[in-house]
Amino acid sequence: MNKNRTILITSCKGGVGKSTIAANLGFALAKQGQKTLIIDFDLGNRSLDLILGWENHVLYDFCDIALERIGADKAIIPDKRSPNLFFCPAPAQYKGELDEKLVKTAIENIHKAHTFDFILIDTSGGADKSVFLSAPLCQEAIIVTSQQPISIRAAEKSGVILDEYGIGEQYLVINCFGDRPRSANRMSIIEIIDATRTPIIGVVPYEQRLMLRQEQSILAGEVTEKSRATNASAAFNNIAKRLLCERVPLFCGFKRTNRKKLIKY
Repeated sequence: MNKNRTILITSCKGGVGKSTIAANLGFALAKQGQKTLIIDFDLGNRSLDLILGWENHVLYDFCDIALERIGADKAIIPDKRSPNLFFCPAPAQYKGELDEKLVKTAIENIHKAHTFDFILIDTSGGADKSVFLSAPLCQEAIIVTSQQPISIRAAEKSGVILDEYGIGEQYLVINCFGDRPRSANRMSIIEIIDATRTPIIGVVPYEQRLMLRQEQSILAGEVTEKSRATNASAAFNNIAKRLLCERVPLFCGFKRTNRKKLIKY
């Protein structure tokens, strides 16, 4: 397992929960003792500052680092939840300033400033410039999908694009699992793996509480007076452990679930 792992979090479809996965997985990795930076690289509509609760604290962004307006430290926000969690926001208004060389230099400067164990790059929805600029810098990628057929097709397309950039380590996360009624046109976990041709690293169940907490900038796994551990928090912890090469059963830690039944769900 290499140090300084840079992982792309992507999908050719918007609205599948890439930013939710990035924020909660970053927190789960931080709880595992991994120094983790989450970069919001959605160049069209940044959202991670809202999810993490830092919208009123953003002064600088990734473009400021890339264009060398400031040092990398000034744009990186340490998260109050963990001493191992950090965040770098996307620009509020992107004007096309970045190219691949500038992005590469920015990532190198970030690594020099902090020596992170993990950098998670959250891209825009779709196969757009945020993917084309950041994919060449990543050794690994997490493709996010739901059970919807259009999302699964987009995940398959994402894999093809990542292949073109030479990203051999690709993992699939099925998000909002179980949110569709049984009568709906949906695939099972095994069918989704077959359709996307991507090895699965995690299944995140649909939980309305997760969405409600996210509106209050409370992450899964964050135990407060308003929250407690859920199956979603177990899912993110499982994904973090698998990234650290631990062998963890797919639904490990899930409460009130029939694992064999869920595989076919």
